[in-house]
Amino acid sequence: MEIERIKNLVEKYELPMVNIYFSKRLFEVTFQRPDLQLNSYRKRIIDGKGFEYTENIPEKRLIVIINIIKNNNKITISELSTKLSVNEKTIKRDLNKLKTSGIIKRIRPAKGGYWEVIK
Repeated sequence: MEIERIKNLVEKYELPMVNIYFSKRLFEVTFQRPDLQLNSYRKRIIDGKGFEYTENIPEKRLIVIINIIKNNNKITISELSTKLSVNEKTIKRDLNKLKTSGIIKRIRPAKGGYWEVIK
């Protein structure tokens, strides 16, 4: 039965139990949004898949990017976007901010090159 499946998944991912209302001909299932329960969401999705957790605040993300580059100066834009769970365009925009601020610079081209933290 599908309702039993829903119940099992809710328990597996530690979500609040759903509300199920029955009438003579219909039933209604109400879920609470998981993104409103950040700790549970973080534990299940972000930590469970090995992503580094960062709030999606640009200033904090820039600091995280700098620290990642310090630890791995050959990291790619694709790897950064996966690690921070943001779009590649967002990473490119953040890297451009850091480059124009004189905080980082790219040495050699994308293939075979690396990042250097200046400040």
